[in-house]
Amino acid sequence: MTKIKAIVFDLGKVIFDLSYEQVIAYWAEKANKNYQELLDGFVYNDIFEQYERGELSDAAFRDAVRTIYHLPITDEEFDAGWNNIYLDIFDGINNLLRDLSAQYHVVALSNTNHIHKLVWEVRYADTLQYFEKIFASHEMGCRKPEPQCFHMVLDYLNLAPEATVFVDDHPANIEAANRIGLHTVLVTSFPQMQHDLMQILNKQENTIVE
Repeated sequence: MTKIKAIVFDLGKVIFDLSYEQVIAYWAEKANKNYQELLDGFVYNDIFEQYERGELSDAAFRDAVRTIYHLPITDEEFDAGWNNIYLDIFDGINNLLRDLSAQYHVVALSNTNHIHKLVWEVRYADTLQYFEKIFASHEMGCRKPEPQCFHMVLDYLNLAPEATVFVDDHPANIEAANRIGLHTVLVTSFPQMQHDLMQILNKQENTIVE
C-alpha cells in the first residue's frame, strides 16, 4: 500500500467554527428586517457559488445579494455582516496541526471568497501558519465538490490520491474525494475528526511505499 504523505483540510467547521445565523442577525438589524424571516429565506444559491469560484466581483456579489434579500445596507454594513460569520478555532486544533505538519504535507482546500479571505487570513494567522499552502476556491476558479479542485491540490503535492487524506464536514465533498481515490474523514466534531484521522494514519504508518 502507498504510504500517506499529505493531509488536506477544509477550513470552516473543521479548523474554525462558523455561524451564518450571525451574518443574518447583523444584516437584519442594519436593514431593519425580521431576523427569522430573513433567516428562513436564506438560501446558499448560485450567486454564492459563482462568487466562490471568483466569477463575480465583490461589488457584483454585494449587489446581487442585496437585491435578492431586499437589504438596504451599505457596502461597509454588508461586509461587516458577511464577515460576522467567524467564530473561534476548535480546541486542540493548533496542537494537532503542529504535530501533523512535522510529519506530513499539510494544506487546506476551502470554498471561500475575496471578502472572507481578507478576514480569515488575519484572524486565524496563528493557526494557518501550520499550513504549507492554502487553496482558496475563488483563486482556483473552481469549488468543491468539483473534481478539478482536488486534482489541482494533488498536482501541487505531486502525490497520488491514495497518498493523501482529505478532511471535510460536507458529505458531498467527501463523496467527490472518495471517487477520486483519496482517503477521507467526514467531520462531525473535533474529537471525532482527530480520532478517525489518527486511525487512518496509524494504520498506514508501517506500510511500504510502492
